[in-house]
Amino acid sequence: MLACGHERAPFGTPMCAHLRSCREPGISYVKWHLGSGLDGELLCVPCAEDREKGVLTGVDSVCEECFEVATTEVGEFAAFRGSPGILTRPEPLDDALRETELPKGVGTILDIAPVNQDRRSVWLLLAESGVVIRFDADTGDWARILSVGIPSEPDDKRTTGQSIRRRLHASNDSRFAAVVNDYGRYGQLVDVVSGESILALDGGDYYQETVPFSFAFAEVQGRGVAIHRTTWNKLDVLDSSTGELLTRRDLATAPGK
Repeated sequence: MLACGHERAPFGTPMCAHLRSCREPGISYVKWHLGSGLDGELLCVPCAEDREKGVLTGVDSVCEECFEVATTEVGEFAAFRGSPGILTRPEPLDDALRETELPKGVGTILDIAPVNQDRRSVWLLLAESGVVIRFDADTGDWARILSVGIPSEPDDKRTTGQSIRRRLHASNDSRFAAVVNDYGRYGQLVDVVSGESILALDGGDYYQETVPFSFAFAEVQGRGVAIHRTTWNKLDVLDSSTGELLTRRDLATAPGK
């Protein structure tokens, strides 16, 4: 029999008697960390104040239904208290700073992105000309691998004063990259291996100058995907290798859009 009076499996974080027995909305509670990872207890504010004074406060577990009632319908979360556990790794750390000169003759580098290469220091570099370079910082070797062309757009400063800035993204498997215009609307998804363009990206023209271009690579069930803004209120998911839209749907847009 659980403290809530039900013969069910315990669920969630143990809580004080006041929180688990309250039936009127409005009781404030805190999560008190116990110093072991994120383990903790849920205490009403008076019980938390007693705990701070060293007064022992008893807690018990409840069933899933009573836990949901206490934490979402009755209780109002107020704060974290106590101390979470801190994990340490007592091993030496090499803090030596190593400086590596960027390749010469490629012009101004606008952005860099790391390449997952078995702990080697390998990077993709985006030059001002639109050329993407693969650079091995361990050996100094580099090579031009592709060139990205993005439609020009006005450097609109009417709203925020932010200037358009080119941003380079690389997928975790190093197969794909994207170059986008932060505080703009356009970008390009490319295949790093073949050097071919996969898809032109368009984030829409609704206050695009107020935010960086929303883009990220991810992996879903072993499938590489690209997530990006396609209009002011929508993120879409694409197959990274083909550009196929995986989230086809119709959503309401802003008035006049």
